Amino acid sequence: MAERPGKDGVVAILQDEEGRYLFIRRGWGLVRAPGVWCFPGGEVEPGETLTQAVEREVLEEVGLRVSAGEELHECISPNGEYLLHWFRVEKKDASAILQPDSKEVAEVAWLSPDRSLALEPMLPTLRTWLNKRS
Repeated sequence: MAERPGKDGVVAILQDEEGRYLFIRRGWGLVRAPGVWCFPGGEVEPGETLTQAVEREVLEEVGLRVSAGEELHECISPNGEYLLHWFRVEKKDASAILQPDSKEVAEVAWLSPDRSLALEPMLPTLRTWLNKRS
């Protein structure tokens, strides 16, 4: 079995009223995976809980205040650096509008699992997860 990575990361699974997932295309200037499609998320900062981290990351990346719910999945990041904790999140304000951070997010899209599989490039761990749901 692979050794547990030394860092924790979080992934936000956000669905709209129609059951579509929120995807972001990572900013082109980012060090890790620029231009790759994924769910919002990032590194857990020192002193933060996993749920605090996922709520902060969604706010920073797409400007939405969310509440973290159940942890649905766990995996090691493609680069082996992070143990990723995937949480279902819900918007605190149903009428809130996405406000993507221009440095962190190049594009956003709300897509069903089957339609999302056409996105390229996509993080392989996300593609595997989506394949189980389409």
